[in-house]
Amino acid sequence: MISKDKITKIFCSIDDFCLVFEPALAKRQLLTGKKTRKRKFTMATSEVVTINVLFHLSGVRTFKHFYIDYV
Repeated sequence: MISKDKITKIFCSIDDFCLVFEPALAKRQLLTGKKTRKRKFTMATSEVVTINVLFHLSGVRTFKHFYIDYV
């Protein structure tokens, strides 16, 4: 498995990217005219993306086993 220092570096890089990307994405989104929900999530986007990146780097075959065993 990947060391904790490397995981921290990956998370920081993804978090920095998300801080710039999310406001830019919000500016460019088209409005559909429908009401949309603006719920607060329990996990940040950068946390979800980091888990997905680590899954692909881990070599585990299924996401379920990766999430249960490592996350």
